[in-house]
Amino acid sequence: MRRVLAACCGLMLWIGAVPARAEDSDALRGYFQLKLGDSALTSSGVHDYYGFGVGLNLNRYVGVELSGDHFEIFPKVSGREIGEYGVFAIMPQVRLRVPVLGDRLVPYAIAGAGIAMTDFNDRKSPAFGLEVRDQSTTPVGTVGAGIEYFLADNIALGVEFKYLFAGDQTLKVGGASHRVNASTPLASFSVRMFYPEIHPASVEAAPE
Repeated sequence: MRRVLAACCGLMLWIGAVPARAEDSDALRGYFQLKLGDSALTSSGVHDYYGFGVGLNLNRYVGVELSGDHFEIFPKVSGREIGEYGVFAIMPQVRLRVPVLGDRLVPYAIAGAGIAMTDFNDRKSPAFGLEVRDQSTTPVGTVGAGIEYFLADNIALGVEFKYLFAGDQTLKVGGASHRVNASTPLASFSVRMFYPEIHPASVEAAPE
C-alpha cells in the first residue's frame, strides 16, 4: 500500500506541473475506476480487497455504474478459523455527487444492490479431512460515500467507504451446518479515469 500511495503522490506532482484544467463536468461522460482496499482503514478483518467500477455520469450530479468488489474473510467454527471465504460482489449502483471548489473536489454518495459469488478455499487445520460445502451466491446491497480530487479533467484520485449488506449463507463442515455472513465495511483508495476529456490539449499550429 505504501508503494501505491507513493505512486499516487508522484502522479499528483507530475500532473500538477502540467498546465491543465482539473475539474468535474456536467457533460455526459463515461469512466473506469480502479479500487484498492486497505484493511488499515477499518477493523473489519477483510483482506485482499480490490475492485473496479464502470460507469456513466449523466449530468453534474447523477451517475450510474456497475461496481465489482472482491475480498476475503475468515470463517470460524468453534472459535477457530477453518479457511478463507472469497466474495466477489457485482452491483449496479447510483452515484450522487456535488462538485465543489471550482468542481475540483467531489464528495459523493452511492447505493446499489446485486449479487455476490462466494468460494471457500485455502482450508486450515481444523477443516483438514472434512468435507466443506458452501452456497455459491448470495444477494447483496450497499450504501456508502467517497470523495475525489481531480488532478486533470479526466483523472481523479479518491477515497471510498461503503458497507456491504449480505444475506446469511450455510457453510457445511463435516456435515454440520454453520452460518456465514459476509456483511462488512469496505474502504479503498481509487483512481477514476474519464472519457472524453473536457479540455483536450490544443494542437499547435504547424509552422508556415
